[in-house]
Amino acid sequence: MLPLTTKSSSLYIACRVYAVLGILACWAGCAYGIYEMLSRNQFSIFMLVAVFLGVPATLMVPNWAAFPFHYSAFGLYLRHPYPSEQPLQVVPHSWATVGLLRASVPMVTWSCFQHGVGIDVWLIGKVYLHADCITMVEKDWLGRYKIQHTAADVRSPITMPKTVFLALYSAWDESRFGSLLMP
Repeated sequence: MLPLTTKSSSLYIACRVYAVLGILACWAGCAYGIYEMLSRNQFSIFMLVAVFLGVPATLMVPNWAAFPFHYSAFGLYLRHPYPSEQPLQVVPHSWATVGLLRASVPMVTWSCFQHGVGIDVWLIGKVYLHADCITMVEKDWLGRYKIQHTAADVRSPITMPKTVFLALYSAWDESRFGSLLMP
């Protein structure tokens, strides 16, 4: 198991405060902007400012859906970074289901490494899943592959497309998947 790396306390507290205030400011600014447009037929600059403040704050919530609270934008710990080696294969413009988060095409980039897989969900976050944490790979009736794992920094299960599974299968030895793959 890799050691835990903590964030500075000011960083995760600032994320928590910013998420609450940013979402409230977005709602208030948009409500005021709609009122201005409907009552005075003019565009309100408050609406534009509210969107710029609120969108990043709103994107912190799906971060929590993919990563447990302590590893999300609000948490104390950093997720495991990608290894320093070059990936064996990269599958860009893909999709994934990571825990409670469903990210569609082209938001996900998968990176296949010798000892694990990297998942980068655009605007949400990235994580490295070490191969030793994977306990089972199961193919569902739609041809997608579900990974069950024991990693603490990302929610389980992780669903991947067949192209990513084939990239991992070619990057890793067959003996690794032989014991994990369920029919």
